[in-house]
Parts: sequence; structure tokens; C-alpha cells
Amino acid sequence: MIERIVSIIATHDEAEKAFSRNDPSTTLVVEADRLDRYGPESLRRFSAMNSKSNPTLKRRHREQAFSYLREGLDRWFRTPTSRIMALHLAKSTGLISDSTDIFKKKDRS
Repeated sequence: MIERIVSIIATHDEAEKAFSRNDPSTTLVVEADRLDRYGPESLRRFSAMNSKSNPTLKRRHREQAFSYLREGLDRWFRTPTSRIMALHLAKSTGLISDSTDIFKKKDRS
């Protein structure tokens, strides 16, 4: 069991490798890690990491990061539940204001 957990952790940042395992536990870990990006604590961590930057640079980094996160809403999640949770978190933290057309209609198999 420990070996399995270590294996999941070792590959969870390599999405294609992790998802190719076709293992629900691996998918759960990958998507939980990605969901963390959208929570208020993660946004606070991001702000703290960039707090030493000058205000102009800080705004630019923040907007780049938020743009990256908005784009990830459509690409990073495989399960319907994680997609719904990500959308909810993004709305609750102000990352997005409207869910219209966030998820493009495409096959996610």
C-alpha cells in the first residue's frame, strides 16, 4: 500500500502519466491538487509569494496567474465533480464572475 501511495504522489504532477494509469485514486489526487489552486488559501499564498514585487510587477504577475487559472478551468479536470468544484471555487474567490462558456464542449475521454 505504501508503494502505491508513493507512486501516486510521484506522478501526480505529470498529468498524462498519472491519467494513463486509469486509476481512480490517482485521478483523485491529481484533481485535488489542481482544485487547491482555486481556493482562497492558494490565492493568499500566491499573493504572499509576490508581495515583495513592486506594485506594477505584482499586478502583472497576478493577472498572468489568474489568466492561467481561468484557462485551466477548461483543460485540467477530467471528472464532472472536480469541474463543478473548480468552477464554484473560481466564482467564490472572484476569479470568474460568470460560468458561461467556461467549459468548451469537447470529448474528455
